[in-house]
Formats: sequence, C-alpha cells, structure tokens
Amino acid sequence: MYDSPYLAQTLETGLVVTYARVFTNSQRYTPVPETWIPSEHEMVHEELMARRHRYHAHIDRAPTNLHLRKITEGPLPGFFAVGFPDVLTPAQLEEFDELAWKLHGLVAADIERLEK
Repeated sequence: MYDSPYLAQTLETGLVVTYARVFTNSQRYTPVPETWIPSEHEMVHEELMARRHRYHAHIDRAPTNLHLRKITEGPLPGFFAVGFPDVLTPAQLEEFDELAWKLHGLVAADIERLEK
C-alpha cells in the first residue's frame, strides 16, 4: 500500500495545495504576505507554489505540463494526467516541515498580539 505512487501523489497534492492556499489570492480573504517566508526557505516556498500552480491545483491550465494530455476537442476540452511529476525529495519535505513550524509560530505570535 505505501509503495503506491497514487498514495504518495495524493498526499503530496494535499500538502502542497493546503500550504499554498494561504498564499493564494481568494475572493474571501487576503493572502498571507510572502514577506513572512524566512529567507532561508524562499526556494522551497517557490517550489511549492510552482507545483501548486502548474500541477497540483490547475493541471488543466498548464498546457506545457509534461503530464497533461488533451483528450477532447471543442469549447470545453478535457484533459487527462499521464504519469506523475517528480515528487518532492526527502530533503524538500524536511525543509517544508521546518518552514511549516516557523510559519505556525509566526501566526500564533500574531494572534496572541492581536488578542491583547
């Protein structure tokens, strides 16, 4: 079960989309400013955001995606994902974990400051 590429891809998609949501414009809220990203984690943040935009959240809007195949014609074309993109490396996942904890601390401190 744990060797399944589908499971790994599903878990990574959940991580990336959930992480990126707070940095993405929405009609309901203002995104967290990217100035909150510690400089030592800017590269992994950019990689996570790029993965969100080009594969995990909007595969249908990325015509240059190597894992995308058009399967229908017409005003509403359909797409099908073929294969998997490269997954996050163990080092990227470890850095993502560190970044998430740092951001959690920033948010908690900001909430505490606002409650005073």
